[in-house]
Amino acid sequence: MRFIYLVQHCGYLAQCYAQYRPQRVMSLVLCCSITDTKYYADANPFSEIFQWTPDFLLKRMLLSNFPDYELEREIANSIDFMVEQLESVKREDLASRLLLNCTVGPFVRDEFKLDENRITIIDVFDDVVLPEKVREQVFKTYPNARHALLKSGGNFPYLSRADEINLHIEVHLRSVCHIAAPEAETQNVNQAVIQAPPSEDENQSEKKISNESKERSSIPVEKDVITTSSLEKEFASIVKNEPEKSGEKDIF
Repeated sequence: MRFIYLVQHCGYLAQCYAQYRPQRVMSLVLCCSITDTKYYADANPFSEIFQWTPDFLLKRMLLSNFPDYELEREIANSIDFMVEQLESVKREDLASRLLLNCTVGPFVRDEFKLDENRITIIDVFDDVVLPEKVREQVFKTYPNARHALLKSGGNFPYLSRADEINLHIEVHLRSVCHIAAPEAETQNVNQAVIQAPPSEDENQSEKKISNESKERSSIPVEKDVITTSSLEKEFASIVKNEPEKSGEKDIF
């Protein structure tokens, strides 16, 4: 069984894989993903010429989608990193990826058997390259999936908001895949520290020493993160109520 985390067009490929190999996919986390490539196929009717297009033109097509106005530092750094990575991609690979993105795929929602409760959709509220109607289609396709919305993050929230993305993934793993985190693990997300409660053995030993009731530390929440409050409460509830389980599952 597998847990798959994919972004954008790779998320579409993961859905196709889950459709044809449902026994090998336990859950999905789709970050700024899509459920249909028809929009890109219609917008690029001459996509077949990508394989003969010069390298600099292909890269210019991609770079023209990035914003040219001032951005906050984390989002600007994520774009700079992706631009550097783009320079290392060969022309043949870049052309094939663009062609794949503009090819109508085989995904059929009615044949998709994965339970929607095992899907987490991560998206951002700010302007990104993905059109609004394409992003909305993901939520319409999986209305009962878990939704994780970030206030901002740009086109690459997994780089600019890595701490928040990691927290959403861990909550998904613990609640959906039942993968326990290491004992006494501390998560630091936007300066909000979530501490694991003491184990039962520790509680029993302290009760023998003193009859005073222990107070659970509250979880601090910043006001500028839209969905962090409910997410952290869910995480704390899982850590408190779920017994630690042995064994590991394959993750890729």
